[in-house]
Amino acid sequence: MNSQLSAQTTAQNARLAEEGRRAELFSRAIDQLGARDDAGYKTLEIRIGGIHTLERLAKLSAEDYEPVVGVLTAYVRVAARWSHSSNEPTPPSTMI
Repeated sequence: MNSQLSAQTTAQNARLAEEGRRAELFSRAIDQLGARDDAGYKTLEIRIGGIHTLERLAKLSAEDYEPVVGVLTAYVRVAARWSHSSNEPTPPSTMI
C-alpha cells in the first residue's frame, strides 16, 4: 500500500511540474510578444521567438491549444491593423 501511495504521489508531482513548466513557457512567450529594446523599439526577433514558443506549446498540450490560439489571434488582430481610410496597412510606426 505504501508503494502505491508513493507511486501516486510521484505521478501527481510529475503532472504538477509539467503544468508549471507549461505555464512558465506560456508566460515567457507572452512577454516575448511585447518585447522592446532599451530604446523602446519593438524587437522582431524576440517576438517571432514568442510566436514559435506558443506554437510549440499548442502542439504539445491539447489543454493549452485554445488559450494559445486566442492569444495569437488577438496579437495578429492588433499587430496587423488596417487603416480605416484606405486599403493600405497601418504604417509600421503605429503597429505593435
